[in-house]
Amino acid sequence: MHCRNRKDDEINNLTQILERLKIQVREQDDLFNQSRKDNENLQNELTRLQRESQSGKEEVKEILQALEELALNYDQKTQEVETLNTRLVRKTKKEEERSA
Repeated sequence: MHCRNRKDDEINNLTQILERLKIQVREQDDLFNQSRKDNENLQNELTRLQRESQSGKEEVKEILQALEELALNYDQKTQEVETLNTRLVRKTKKEEERSA
């Protein structure tokens, strides 16, 4: 009888340990699943941010190209104005010389 009680106690003890381990496994599974969801959300966020970054880089590139075109046009117009101004000065001098 004493041996039977000890075996019953041991069975009960092992059953309690098993239940605690089952609870721990469920908790670990929950943590793992939550971590996986969090990782998935972070990956999606990272992908979205990378797309936005790429889009921003493309916009900056387009703006820089537009600024370069404006600078070239400005340089061309400045050169044209200088050329026309030089011609005007020459013609004015010629007219002044003819009038004098």
